[in-house]
Amino acid sequence: MKIAAVIAEYNPFHTGHRYHIKQTRQLSGADYVVAIMGSNFTQRGEAAILEKRQRAAAALRSGVDAVVELPGLFTVRPAEVFAAAGVALAEGIGADVLSFGCETADLGFLHAALDAEAAAQPQIRAALAEGQSYARARGAAVAAALGAPAEALNQPNLALALEYLRALRTRNSPVQPLAVARQGEYHSERMDAAYPSASALRQAARRGADVRAFLPGLDRDAAFMNPMEALDSVFLYVLRGYAPDGLREVCDMTEGLEHRVCKLSTNCTGRMQLLDELKCKRYTFSHLSRVLTQAVTGVTKTLANAHPAPEYARLLGIRSDARPLLREMARRAALPMISDGAQLRGNAIFECECRMTDLFMLLSPDPAQRRAGLEYTARFLSI
Repeated sequence: MKIAAVIAEYNPFHTGHRYHIKQTRQLSGADYVVAIMGSNFTQRGEAAILEKRQRAAAALRSGVDAVVELPGLFTVRPAEVFAAAGVALAEGIGADVLSFGCETADLGFLHAALDAEAAAQPQIRAALAEGQSYARARGAAVAAALGAPAEALNQPNLALALEYLRALRTRNSPVQPLAVARQGEYHSERMDAAYPSASALRQAARRGADVRAFLPGLDRDAAFMNPMEALDSVFLYVLRGYAPDGLREVCDMTEGLEHRVCKLSTNCTGRMQLLDELKCKRYTFSHLSRVLTQAVTGVTKTLANAHPAPEYARLLGIRSDARPLLREMARRAALPMISDGAQLRGNAIFECECRMTDLFMLLSPDPAQRRAGLEYTARFLSI
């Protein structure tokens, strides 16, 4: 049996993701495809547009055979942490292949870019000293080393692809990489394309547009969550309760940023205003957004250092005709396979997941869904 893993956020699951799953199955020859799916808060520090089980259900109805959770402790983190945790889970469930979408399917080019990055560290450090963000500094340095245009390297999926390859190398992993050429533009706002981007779909859904034609497998009754602005009061209340010493312990709070957060949070009237005030050449919007979400959900340096990698593989759901996959993953698994949240009570990674989900559910347009404790009561998906 051959198992392919896909690391994704599915925010939301759309036609491009369905294409990727189909291509993964065809190109890898996999018997089964397992999605390692991000939690309710994304790598940009934003709330997902749909609760994770609704996203998992859509994926299961659209070609994925099983969904394993990538815990929030690793999703609301920089790309290298997100990728390393996903790779660890792919190994942990016994996957043979790791498939990822990218602006290029040329693994030779991607490996060359990773090598060039290692050699370009002096140039990257010099650009950082000038106030450039790490992502921009790295993209420019690697592009120069390869003789490629800078915009070719400053692509979100390509940057994440390099992190997957780095994690596979670092772990000397037996999992084989597979790059699938991405369809459509990552940040395009066009809704008339065959494969509109997740960004375009989220924006259109927020405007009240009917985007369900592009969201295969979505529950008929699924409701999009309210925008992050609905949590403004919660964010400001929690941030204003911190002293600088406390904020300094937030996982990715660095270089005195805690003083600016403390000062500005007292006068800003919302999360977006605070992010706008904090943004500078050194810090990207995504970095700052992650840091604020980490502060509100208790993702500290101590927690991250004590739990640097996933400690379990939590199965959110499976296709009813993929039971042989479940048995095979259980046989291969290097991590405990868990489906019931009650089995994880007391685990620090899971407790962080509970905090994130309880906060996330406050965004639900249905008051009945805003109760705490969903991680203990939600049913395992069998579709």
